[in-house]
Amino acid sequence: MTLVDHFFEDNREYVNELKEMAARLYAMGHFTGCRVQFFKENEGAPGDGVVALRYRQMKALAACINRAIIHLIRFLT
Repeated sequence: MTLVDHFFEDNREYVNELKEMAARLYAMGHFTGCRVQFFKENEGAPGDGVVALRYRQMKALAACINRAIIHLIRFLT
């Protein structure tokens, strides 16, 4: 299972939030790309490039290097 699979499985009681998060990730992967306005910057230590994709109480952390999202690091609820 991937990290995304685990996140969705662990949070299956948040059906509407998961649908919205999945729709955002799908749109980024197929249409828009990972635009900077989709993410909240400065989520980690200063200068580490950690950004967050948020929807309500859900948060996905990612590494951003030179304005490109490199890898989703962790999902939080």
